[in-house]
Amino acid sequence: MAWPTLSPDRQKLAYAAQDGNGVWHIYVAALDGTDTPRLIADGWAPAWGPTGLIAYTGCTAEGACGIFVVNPAGGEAPQRLTNSENDTAAAWSPAGDRLAYMTLDNGNWGCVVGGFGGQHYAPGGGCDQRGAAHLVPGWDAARVCRTARGELGSLSYRG
Repeated sequence: MAWPTLSPDRQKLAYAAQDGNGVWHIYVAALDGTDTPRLIADGWAPAWGPTGLIAYTGCTAEGACGIFVVNPAGGEAPQRLTNSENDTAAAWSPAGDRLAYMTLDNGNWGCVVGGFGGQHYAPGGGCDQRGAAHLVPGWDAARVCRTARGELGSLSYRG
């Protein structure tokens, strides 16, 4: 089990796990153990948002990769928001209307903020691939924060 994330009501857990072939899948299970974990998508690094949607990194069977959003209650196909297998570590804004995520561009990791209309804000700066494991975006009110080699930085975001 990897990347555990709690539902907004703290009653369920989403996580990623590999099958016997090394393929990652996203599962949802009740914390009290009353049901069998349910497969909701193929992918990794799930992040449960405040509105109940789950963002994750993955690829379709056709090879289209990026960050996807899915309703864990089912009924709808996952929506792909980005177009790169190098987009990962999604973090929801407090209102659930935007995602911050990391992307690898020309050998540098950077933080991107995206809405559901395809508009993105890419802050300046980045770090080399050696620092990638330490880059995880997070939100604090209207600021997006990320760690880079153990240091916390913040970016003001409006819009």
